[in-house]
Amino acid sequence: MTRNKLGLPARSLMVAVAVVCWLPCVSAAAAVALPVQNTAPTSPQNLTAVAGGPTNIHLVWSPPISTGGKTISHYRVESATTGATFMSRATPTVTRYEHTGLTAGTTHNYRVRAEYTDASFGTWAFANATTTRTGATTGTAPSLTAVAGPTSITLVWSRPSSTGGETITSYQVEVSENGGITYAPLTTTIPTMTVYEHPGVPVGATRHYRVRALYANSFGPWAFANATTAGTGIPGAPLNLTATADGPSVIDLDWDEPASTGASAIIDYRVEVSADRGITWTLLTTTAQTSYQHRGLTAGVTRYYRVRARNAIGVGPSTSVVNATTSAGTPPGSPRALMATAVSSSAIELNWSAPLSSGSSPIIGYRIEWSSTRTGVWRDLEDDTGNTRTTYEDNTGLSPNTTRYYRVSAINSFGTGAPSNIDGDITPLAVPNAPGRLTAQARGVSVIELRWTRPSSSGASPVTGYQIQWSSTGTGRWRDLEDDTGNTRTTYEDTGLAPNTTRHYRVRAISRAGPGAWSNVADATTDELTVPGAPTSLTATAPIGESGSEQIRLTWSAPASNGGSPITGYRIQTAPSASGPWGILVPGPTGTATTYTHTGLAPNTTRYYRVRALNAQGQGDPSSAVRGTTRAAPPTQPQNLRARATGSTSIALEWGAPVSDGGARITGYTIQAARGASGAWTTIPRTTSSTATTFEHTGLEPATVYRYRVRAINSVGAGEWSFETSEPTYAQAPGAPVGLTARAVGTSRIDLSWSAPRNTGGAEIRGYRIEASDDQRRTWRIIRRNTNSKGTTFSD
Repeated sequence: MTRNKLGLPARSLMVAVAVVCWLPCVSAAAAVALPVQNTAPTSPQNLTAVAGGPTNIHLVWSPPISTGGKTISHYRVESATTGATFMSRATPTVTRYEHTGLTAGTTHNYRVRAEYTDASFGTWAFANATTTRTGATTGTAPSLTAVAGPTSITLVWSRPSSTGGETITSYQVEVSENGGITYAPLTTTIPTMTVYEHPGVPVGATRHYRVRALYANSFGPWAFANATTAGTGIPGAPLNLTATADGPSVIDLDWDEPASTGASAIIDYRVEVSADRGITWTLLTTTAQTSYQHRGLTAGVTRYYRVRARNAIGVGPSTSVVNATTSAGTPPGSPRALMATAVSSSAIELNWSAPLSSGSSPIIGYRIEWSSTRTGVWRDLEDDTGNTRTTYEDNTGLSPNTTRYYRVSAINSFGTGAPSNIDGDITPLAVPNAPGRLTAQARGVSVIELRWTRPSSSGASPVTGYQIQWSSTGTGRWRDLEDDTGNTRTTYEDTGLAPNTTRHYRVRAISRAGPGAWSNVADATTDELTVPGAPTSLTATAPIGESGSEQIRLTWSAPASNGGSPITGYRIQTAPSASGPWGILVPGPTGTATTYTHTGLAPNTTRYYRVRALNAQGQGDPSSAVRGTTRAAPPTQPQNLRARATGSTSIALEWGAPVSDGGARITGYTIQAARGASGAWTTIPRTTSSTATTFEHTGLEPATVYRYRVRAINSVGAGEWSFETSEPTYAQAPGAPVGLTARAVGTSRIDLSWSAPRNTGGAEIRGYRIEASDDQRRTWRIIRRNTNSKGTTFSD
């Protein structure tokens, strides 16, 4: 069975990666051993990116499912912040990478692809939006144990006893192969996984581990453990290794035999030393004893040690790393031949020779002290120069005619030596000191502004003006810009320059004693002709009143820079959201006006705006985007109002909602009715709080025409009235005629008489039905179905 570099069967590792993506991923070399597939190369699998802290993110992935029959050379890792272009970060040959040196709380996107020995490459795998942590430590450490097998070590831990109220997002596992001096990322597990097996550890090897919990924007403290894989006859690690300094040049090492000598007796011990904190190791000695003295060291140096036992089978694992530092040595001797010389009215230069003896370590700096009297109180001018130069200038604002004395002491890593001889000098009365902190700043395309501070001393007489010179190189060919300004102002403008002109400047003060020392040299370059800057203070507001429901008024301020040529107008852009897409509302140029009114908008409509300034060079950067919203308006009129009689006393109304609600939700409708063609409008109560578009008007007069109109209401107010509609109620049957009398006339005629009904049913009476009974009212027969007359008499 083919085995990978970790010592496990290749088939087992493929299954593990497919099931849990947090297991260690095989290297590119191991990926070569995967079965050849006659398909196109695919992207790496199971790419994950997890923030390990405030400045690093761990990437882990699995090899592609298919390499297309090619051999992987390496992987390419690229990253990008949100919205930026991907940049190449590394080309590892293994399936992991740690991105370091990041800023806390920043978000990064990653992609990884396999690249092959024939210079081809596969498709990208992506891991998006991984944010580094804030760096705050949260909660407590997990409880970690490490259990060793023959070629693997299993880590088991429990959740932290305190998470500080945060939710664990994952656990970070790191391993050290040098006794815990440096650690490398091993894996990042899911939040519920608290066990991990580290396979492929060499027989008899010791590994140190640390585990910590990761939270959304912080992490917990580390938990530590170590274990040594079981031996196969080799001795175990020696016990109780100690390192103790014995003076400035000797470190004593002492240890005990291993708990197990293995399959044969111990032959000797291999003692190894490191001078770089365990990064590189050197064999120091081989000894049969359990102690050793490391001699010939320099005072104050630190060394790291580890020891391995050897028997006839082989060399066992190393001890944990220990270190010791040799004791301190002696400081340097006294510097020699100190001389102090005034070089101006405000500076004294010191010169000396190095001590004859540098002590137990090289000189790293000098202490310089001063006093106003040779025997007075000494004060530090420099507590440590931090370099080995034997010259120094005291230019700390000395006044003319100032007396100062000096002494110098050498410094090495063990301390400060005795002081030198004492020497001093007096600054002369002279011309002014140099002006301070000269700066040059371009102000557009044709002006450079100079600023400086007054000399710390005017010398023998007050400053009366300044001489200003310029040079195109700053190293020579100086020309007067002003031979004497004739005033004490500390600002000056060099005007009338061409665009993109570079000038170097220096300034010196003038008094009656003459010109003083030159200032520092400062330079500036006038701006190039370019596009304008971005407009500022853009606002978008809806006007008060009716126009506010369909207009947004924009106002802004001109850019701080016009780019060196006049602004010819502004380009106004609009978008439905802050992220775009941006369309051109006004292309420009439009003149120098800094206001614009966007009309024809719907009520309660939101638009985003930005403005660019234009000049002869083109358009500048856009202003910050702002949002504007038109005001809501009353609704438009309801649609298609219809009335339908549902009886003699009721009429049903129905209408459609307005085409526009005015940008605010409709809260109800007002319904008004009028009787007849000229009746006054009256509001029907209890209708304004309902949004229903139907209503039944009851309690009406029969056979009566009613007119109706409706308007909608929102939070702004009532809208337009709908078009009117009208409808009559149904008529009712008339009431009974009253006062019926019957009078016989002769033997064959009876005359009837009656009065019209008190209630006509709302319609004109058109006739009467007459019935008669011949059997004492038991049955009735119609003798006239309809008289077709309004008359109230009849003869039977």
